[in-house]
Amino acid sequence: MKLSIEQIVIELKNYLIYELLRDQAERRNFIISKQSKIIALTCTYAAINRQKLIDLDFTYDTIIMEESGQILEIESFIPMTLQKNMSNLKRVILLGDENQLPPIVKSQAIRTQCLYHLSLFSRLLKSGYSNCVILNEQGRSRSEIVDLYRYKYDNLVDMKEISKKFNKNNFGFKYNIQFVNVEEFNTRGEEINSNNSYYNLAEAEYCIGLFMYMCLIGYNSNQITILATYNGQKELIKEIYLKKCGWNKLFNNIGKICTVDKYQGQQNDFIILSLVRTKKIGYLRDIRRFIVSLSRARQGLYIFGKWELFINCLELNETMKIFKEKYNCKNRKLELCIDGNENNIVEVEDFKHMYRLVQELLKIAMNNSQNENENNKINENNDNNNH
Repeated sequence: MKLSIEQIVIELKNYLIYELLRDQAERRNFIISKQSKIIALTCTYAAINRQKLIDLDFTYDTIIMEESGQILEIESFIPMTLQKNMSNLKRVILLGDENQLPPIVKSQAIRTQCLYHLSLFSRLLKSGYSNCVILNEQGRSRSEIVDLYRYKYDNLVDMKEISKKFNKNNFGFKYNIQFVNVEEFNTRGEEINSNNSYYNLAEAEYCIGLFMYMCLIGYNSNQITILATYNGQKELIKEIYLKKCGWNKLFNNIGKICTVDKYQGQQNDFIILSLVRTKKIGYLRDIRRFIVSLSRARQGLYIFGKWELFINCLELNETMKIFKEKYNCKNRKLELCIDGNENNIVEVEDFKHMYRLVQELLKIAMNNSQNENENNKINENNDNNNH
């Protein structure tokens, strides 16, 4: 589109204010107070910069609070007080899920005695607040994944697009979701590191082995996220990932390696989950944490844990019963169909067996890459000779 001289002058005039303002902070303040129609910020940022926003004569009439079920009740009032005349505020919209994780309060006494673990969102729901809309359609995950936690939601159904979007099984796997039993390796199950956090070496190695396998059979590495239930396990998985995958461009763009608690509100096509614990379930018996971990996956979910421990947990019974009845695979081994042939199933014995499969696939990939490079050189030489 061609602009006339007059139109160019008018457009430059609109940018003049940004030249007059001295630094980035002044330009930001001008945009916030004079031009922006939507401002996105966290409760923490709002608390730190509250007085600055008030001094800018910042005004607004609507607040939309995302993940409000995970925000401390006292924190949720901060965004409501960022203007001099608070009567300008007309509506507050809270978006959240009471079946997912509550606010994090480290002090046990404050959490239980002061009820700080309740968010404003949860308190309004528990009080029977009338202006509440329950969403009952999901458009994120394939039905099989949602079935694992559907019982916790009233009348939860799938959007029409879901059946069309996920009409094929995951290539290379017998099941789209699976709970894989991981026994102690050399009598080592859950262990505690120097930071007093749990880790599990066998599960960490297995997670990385499965990630490498998926990349080698054609999945994009950024489609895959590895979740752990403890910081110690997250750090161990990162360490193994850097050692075994950092050198190869096939593996160097993983979606994320993260803890379940930090990943709430995010999602990816494939989730590999390490449950870590082998002796006592601990805080994993909270069904809300389990629902967060299960509901992050859109297309495939593969869980590594000690089957005997989790199948006997009363709080997780409804979900584990689905794994037991619907995905009752032999010995709870990971079942793969490497060549895509569902009649040719490979039962993975442990993470060492997983790595042997990965090594075979890696050799094939490297040979193919080498042959491709040689063919490209031959084609280049032929082109040069023709010229």
